[in-house]
Amino acid sequence: MTIRLLLADGDPRFIERLTSILTVSTVTTCKIVSRTSAAEASAALKTKSFDVALLSYDIVTDDHFELFDFYGPTANRTAIIVLSDYPRKDWAFAALQKGAVDFIVKNRIDSFDLVKAIAYAMFRKCKEFELRISALRDPLTGIGNRNLFDEQAQTLLNQAKRGQERAAVLFMDVDGLKAINDTHGHALGDRLLNQVATRIVGQMRESDVVARIGGDEFVALLMHVNASNSISMIERKLNRAVVQTPYQINGIDIRIDISCGSAIYPDDSREISDLLQIADKRMYEKKSRKKARPPHHPVLYWSKS
Repeated sequence: MTIRLLLADGDPRFIERLTSILTVSTVTTCKIVSRTSAAEASAALKTKSFDVALLSYDIVTDDHFELFDFYGPTANRTAIIVLSDYPRKDWAFAALQKGAVDFIVKNRIDSFDLVKAIAYAMFRKCKEFELRISALRDPLTGIGNRNLFDEQAQTLLNQAKRGQERAAVLFMDVDGLKAINDTHGHALGDRLLNQVATRIVGQMRESDVVARIGGDEFVALLMHVNASNSISMIERKLNRAVVQTPYQINGIDIRIDISCGSAIYPDDSREISDLLQIADKRMYEKKSRKKARPPHHPVLYWSKS
């Protein structure tokens, strides 16, 4: 296993010492990148992926070290270990408050302690990452939940803004789920939702974000939307994928319908909350029109196979 490591300290001799310790260590292999200023360290963390970053306290408190303050180490999988010339408790507490995994005094570092600190930092960061991912996933379908959608949607809209591109928010609601739950039970309804989620995700690209935000509600953010009429095509394609083929669960063929509304960035709004509200409103308008259909045009049925 090779560990990607960033060493950032204003003293080149100290960097050389740590590099020497890690190079001769037989416990692990490190790919080391070194930086001597806060601006260089911040740029390295923004552009490259590291498992562990050993950063001097002077660097993480420097005005040019933006990443630590604005994003925080929990925004990625890099474990931060802060190094200091002095064993000050207030500095250690401040570093840990900002998200550092450990605080080490430089003149007390030896080979064993350094390797142990790196191993512990990686283990703790990995567990933290696993917990964070589980907290952002819908336990029923395995796709993202509302928290993950909100987090990723804002990032993607910022990308669309920089690229001067359109993006689209879709708000989807499964029609008739309550009737299925009442007739066949919630266990079958949950399996149905799981399959619906799979079909929705299957119609999306890797650059899109899909999440389940309620019992029968799903949302998606689509990037690189070239024209408004393409959204209508996407909605029709999504509707065909979710609706046309029956769902087979416990020997029962189930047909459902789905209502979908959309909103375009930046045409309808530049705020994700407004886009969701607009898409939600348009979805309910479509659902209302479906309810006004004559009785001989059902949108849902189930039968024994």
